[in-house]
Amino acid sequence: MSFIIGIDSGGTHIVSQVIDVDGNIKERFEVGPGNILVDYDKTRLNLFNLINQIKSKYGNQWNECKAVIIGIAGLDTFGGGSELKDELNLKFGIPIILMSDAMLALWNILSGKKGVVALAGTGSAIFSRFNNIQRVGGWGYLFGDEGSAFDISRRTLKFLTIKYDNQENNSFASKFIQELGKNNVPEVIADIYKMNRKQIANLALITSELSNQYPEALQIIEDSANSLADQALLMLKRWGNKSELLIGESGSVLQKNRDYQFYFEKRILGIYPKVKFVYTSRNNSFGAFYWYQENKED
Repeated sequence: MSFIIGIDSGGTHIVSQVIDVDGNIKERFEVGPGNILVDYDKTRLNLFNLINQIKSKYGNQWNECKAVIIGIAGLDTFGGGSELKDELNLKFGIPIILMSDAMLALWNILSGKKGVVALAGTGSAIFSRFNNIQRVGGWGYLFGDEGSAFDISRRTLKFLTIKYDNQENNSFASKFIQELGKNNVPEVIADIYKMNRKQIANLALITSELSNQYPEALQIIEDSANSLADQALLMLKRWGNKSELLIGESGSVLQKNRDYQFYFEKRILGIYPKVKFVYTSRNNSFGAFYWYQENKED
């Protein structure tokens, strides 16, 4: 039976699924990282090795592969990846479709339907698919990433510095500092400037864990969730008929932090009460199936 290959090329690892044209997953493959902006050469090598591995596995059935649809982290900022696409086309002799990993997620989470997807993991962004693809946010940790894990960490650290500058004792601030194994705010901040973006974002887990005990931590979670919801509301304003809108939720912050998810949905439902929220446990490489169903040549 004919099949397609969906590939979700992310910063941590690349996941691929071989999917027949009826939507049945035949096999799953996984290799190393694939953020084209962070490391073009490594991403290129991993993608070539992955597709070659699948081609070798399927042997004579390779001619039944209708397309390889790849969502690549960093592709939008990188600038399109036309050179990589041409190389892959030449090497494997089948249609290669490149898009950002966020676009592939859009197809997967909404199951090919039109709507909005909110992404909140290490970073954040809002995407929509109606007549075309549009984006709100997603400007990175220096200028945006509102509602992301990095944003939660940034808000927490800002809270600590404000309390320190005002010489105010605060139990949440003290506990957070203790969890980091430090003695005071200057020690924390000195350590922060030695961390990379991912390490700073991971500090959001501490705030999340402490939010059950400290109202200040819960307020940070709520404020961060509302900032992402406000971006989703900006996107919703662009469309006339809100009565049947779908909002897909993706990313570790939205999917794993129930308080965050509650505040995010509450803010949106307060303005658009008929919006429906959807989720999926499928890997985003499955978005390739929905893309193919809509774009295949009959």
